Amino acid sequence: MKNHFAGRSFATVFSFLALGLPATIAAAFDYPMTPKRPVTETFHGVTVVDNYQWLEDDKAPEVKAWVGKQNALTRKYLDSIPQRPEIARRVEKLLAEKTVSRYDFQYRGGRVFAQRNAPPKNQSALVVLPRNLDVAKERIVLDPNVLDPKGRTTIDFYKASYDGKHVIVSLSENGSEVGTAYLYEVATGKRLADIVPNVTYPTAGGSVEWAPDNSGFYYTRYPLATERPEADRHFYQTVWFHKVGTSVTTDRYVIGRDFPRIAEIELKGSRDGHFLLAEVRNGDGGEIAFHLRDKAGKWTQVAGFADGLKQVNIGEDGRLWAMSIKDAPLGRIVSIPLAQPTLARATVVVPETDIVAEHVTPTRSRLYVQYRDGGPSAVRMFSLAGKPMGELPVENNSDIAIGEVLNGDDVMVRIMSYLTPRTQYVYEAENNRLQPTKLNSKPQFNFSDAAVERVFATSKDGTKVPISILHRKDMQLDGNTPIIVYGYGGYGISMAPYFSAMNRLWLDYGGAFAVANVRGGGEYGEPWHQAGMLTKKQNVFDDFAACMQFLVERWSLVETDALQK
Repeated sequence: MKNHFAGRSFATVFSFLALGLPATIAAAFDYPMTPKRPVTETFHGVTVVDNYQWLEDDKAPEVKAWVGKQNALTRKYLDSIPQRPEIARRVEKLLAEKTVSRYDFQYRGGRVFAQRNAPPKNQSALVVLPRNLDVAKERIVLDPNVLDPKGRTTIDFYKASYDGKHVIVSLSENGSEVGTAYLYEVATGKRLADIVPNVTYPTAGGSVEWAPDNSGFYYTRYPLATERPEADRHFYQTVWFHKVGTSVTTDRYVIGRDFPRIAEIELKGSRDGHFLLAEVRNGDGGEIAFHLRDKAGKWTQVAGFADGLKQVNIGEDGRLWAMSIKDAPLGRIVSIPLAQPTLARATVVVPETDIVAEHVTPTRSRLYVQYRDGGPSAVRMFSLAGKPMGELPVENNSDIAIGEVLNGDDVMVRIMSYLTPRTQYVYEAENNRLQPTKLNSKPQFNFSDAAVERVFATSKDGTKVPISILHRKDMQLDGNTPIIVYGYGGYGISMAPYFSAMNRLWLDYGGAFAVANVRGGGEYGEPWHQAGMLTKKQNVFDDFAACMQFLVERWSLVETDALQK
């Protein structure tokens, strides 16, 4: 639901290495002078001199002038690149390619809802398909490109009713992520009179969920002007209930007034709608609390911010299923009875292993547990008693995720890698078979001429840091290969393998692409995350520097020596 990057500082590190080439480009340009104006400050007894603090005032005329000169220099350099017109044409072709993809699936009322991206249209449309996912019978419920021909209206999120007859859609304009919820009739695409403003904002996102009888819905709401001072208007998110066909002024408060100022709430109902789970994040630091509403409307706190639960789902067997890092840094799977939904009643079902457990999806008779091993992922299956039942097949260096639960133990599965585009499957549990679907069409380009190598650099403190390197098979590893290196270290977010049209372009021009799985992310669990946050943030940059140094020193060696260590 929420954009975790909007409005926040995070540690993204990016570099371009032209290995073995002299840095002569800079000498050809007259860079604008940047005056030093020292400002001395003391933090916790440490004196810091900042020569360029004056540049932080982006509204100052002198700062605008400095930025203008920098932009002019950049424009001069970019316009002087001989290949630029051809590159621009190729980029336009790749991005405008008519490759249809579907994502954000929901299975409700015996049908599957999804968002469909179909270039060259600017925005994704909301569609509905039959249970067998026959795209020939797909029908559009709402197309923002028709609603707004300028292409400036976006679907933030949606939620279909349990009977599949109605859908709530949050829409925002001009990239604002300031969402208003509207109600649509699925059969006709007609917008009903119900309009609920203020349900989402970039600071904490937004969420909605239906009542079990589909008579109304729960939604997140930000404070009204009369409720909080302006500085708090986009914080203090709470949950309210709206009855369909009534005025929003009669909506009733549900929960959240005692949540933190920076709470980020996501609402998830059970398959029958009789239980409602509120996942409450204490900002982006990784602390999560869970509150459960039972059939009688009573709320119980399942776990607090310090209790170590990272993800919870409501099962069909009368239990909550959760991934916990309490006394298990790499995660283990526990069950909690719905009748007594407190952490004190938790039972370990799948113990901690040597790779990171990230997510558990319960179905009628089994558990699908997603694991991550330094970047790539895997899905292992277990019975509800914790008995191992095998692993879903997947190519090396790929990312696999369990999506919607269909009937019984059948689930939707998404698989993607640096070489293979996002592909949707249905795992048929009874047949133990991954059945491909036609939900995503294949692009006209491929990476059959490319390979992915998995290597490890040694950081400053001796930590081994994984690097995935995408390159053409025929590339000469002679030290002259230009490499784009990307890393992200923050909020426990893992850099998983992904498919990109821009990587195809870069490989065609003789480059390689590397992703550094630096600390601060979740590639090796909570210990990896904590090793790159707060007072240990320097590890993130040390890791990235070590990865670049590794590529400088080792990329030119023989492949069996440099790339298999």
